[in-house]
Amino acid sequence: MTSTRSVTGVSGMSSTSSSTAGEGSKPVSIPQQLIVLLQQATRTVAEAQSHEIDTVVEQLTKVKLAVAALEIEAQTHDASQHNPRTRFQAFSQSRHFRSYLQFLIREVLFEWRPCFSDQQKDNLFDFFFFSPTLPYIACRTGIEVVTAALKEPSAAADRREIAVLLHRLMMADNRKQVIKALWSDQDSETCSVTKQPRQNMTTTVDQRFQGFLRCLCSIPSRVANAVAGQDIPATLETSNFFKCRSSS
Repeated sequence: MTSTRSVTGVSGMSSTSSSTAGEGSKPVSIPQQLIVLLQQATRTVAEAQSHEIDTVVEQLTKVKLAVAALEIEAQTHDASQHNPRTRFQAFSQSRHFRSYLQFLIREVLFEWRPCFSDQQKDNLFDFFFFSPTLPYIACRTGIEVVTAALKEPSAAADRREIAVLLHRLMMADNRKQVIKALWSDQDSETCSVTKQPRQNMTTTVDQRFQGFLRCLCSIPSRVANAVAGQDIPATLETSNFFKCRSSS
């Protein structure tokens, strides 16, 4: 297995997939090598046989190291000299990040994660949902992806596992992060669409805000339906859920 590899060399990745920043700011790019690693990992893990756990760990580790390099880069980022939006933020706000979360739930959560060591669970799966360094908009994406997964056809045990994952995301210790995620679009969208008419910007922000608000409000009913009303995590029961949201 390769979970102890150094990140040396990964941070030097070239950036060719760009996302638009605000007017007067330089575009922030997602490294092309990271996109390639994501594609390779999703394809290889989806095709892996049950005895190929070393291959699965190797592929997921490559992705984690590449993302960790961007995370380290963001932590040393000097906003007074460079664009305040880092490549780590650009990735966590991209469709590639959302797609990777969906892949982790679909291909890793049920089949491979139970076989991981505790360290591998933390580094290769939990990091992408629970890392405190993820921007708040990434927290919002995680909640949306996990909530949507409750409606996908799957075995009852798998739906319960998804409900447990969602419960972890919505625990009391994360309430402030969830609330900040709810409002984070106002800042991020303002930066990304300043070249558009203000009316369009307001509409975009409002639509994303309302979409996430609907997602949050649907969580208790979706969880209840997914687990057939049995053993619902207390935090996600309707009365408790909205009580803890209002007290955040």
